[in-house]
Amino acid sequence: MPRTYKRDPRAKHHRPVDEEAIKRALDAVAKGMSIRKAGEQFKISKSALHRYAKKARSGRKLTFKKKGGQTALDSKLEQEISASLSKCGEWGYPLSTFDVRCFVKYHLDIEGKNVLKFKNNFPGADWADGFLSRHKAILSQRMCQNIKRSRAKLSPKVINDYFDELKDTVTDVPPDMIINYDETALSDDPGRRKLIFKRGCKYPERVMNESKSNVSVMFAATASGKMLAPYIIYKATNLYDLRCQGGPSGCFYNRTKSGWIDGNTFLDWFQRVVIPYCRRSNGKKVVIGDNLSSHLSPVVIRLSEQNNIQFVFLPANSTHLTQPLDIALFGPMKKCWRNVMEEAKFHERNSNAFDKRYFPSHVRKALQKLEPNLQKDIIAGFDKAGIFPLNRKRVLDRLPPELCEDEDVDGSQANSSTSVNDS
Repeated sequence: MPRTYKRDPRAKHHRPVDEEAIKRALDAVAKGMSIRKAGEQFKISKSALHRYAKKARSGRKLTFKKKGGQTALDSKLEQEISASLSKCGEWGYPLSTFDVRCFVKYHLDIEGKNVLKFKNNFPGADWADGFLSRHKAILSQRMCQNIKRSRAKLSPKVINDYFDELKDTVTDVPPDMIINYDETALSDDPGRRKLIFKRGCKYPERVMNESKSNVSVMFAATASGKMLAPYIIYKATNLYDLRCQGGPSGCFYNRTKSGWIDGNTFLDWFQRVVIPYCRRSNGKKVVIGDNLSSHLSPVVIRLSEQNNIQFVFLPANSTHLTQPLDIALFGPMKKCWRNVMEEAKFHERNSNAFDKRYFPSHVRKALQKLEPNLQKDIIAGFDKAGIFPLNRKRVLDRLPPELCEDEDVDGSQANSSTSVNDS
């Protein structure tokens, strides 16, 4: 089929299918009216009405197809995807056409559907163009503005735009319902430390096995200082029981080919960790995290709407300033993790202490070491990120001075915003 279809003026014209008229005609036939009279009254051909009546008597579901080629996805699913994309735009995270194609693939894979028109359930570029054309009343593509590399750096304007959205979202939300999530990797390298050697030693070294391998863990915590159940993701094809024992209380486990979270594992984490926690409250909840397209799917968006959950995505390249877990938790936790690794390797010098069977217990020991200051560190992270209490000045004051000067030269009003304490 051509990319832009133009109807042949010589082709036969068919009357469009009126679903409501057919249903009313079938009701009249069911009450005793003849098919011929019902067809005349509702202006439906006798043969077509006879075909629909036969299908209705057999108990089969009535389906109404438009003339010509059919779309790869049914209209209901397309409308759901369209509404999801519109919601992403409202959350401040609009998607590109490639993201939309990934979005559809994640959804089809999660639902266990196989669309033969798509290669491995991944739609083509032509499908994305056709989808936007069919839903142009709701969705539209806008041309972005090209900026210089020097202007692409994190700027006060980006931070102010982020806090403007955050202020509208977290207002009147209790701290125990403001959730931040982030993924980190824990390796078997205990790191370097100062040890005693003979003065003048040219190569201060110690014998300790390490393989540079790592395992990804998804952490989530609330602004009130509560940590949710960790979610461990192995790089493997199968998930074995021996790798899911001895971990922190309530810990969940999964695996992917890459070892990092993808659309399926994010949905599983969202359903098993976030949704059960959020159902404790009937009010509004806010989930804050990285703006990766692999984190979203129509199912995630539908679940968030059903449970009154609002997503807020952090600005790109800003996690060192705006990600609470990255600011105040992962540093102390990695230090405790290296201590656990060093203890394990010291007692088992000739073995690989990073065997995945022992990984959950190592995570549990690291969190136990962190426990005395865990709540304080989490609260400090939300405070320094300016999320709770809401205060954009906590982030703006940590930007390089030259970026703020550039904003002034261009006539930005960032300075007037920096003095505002949102709390």
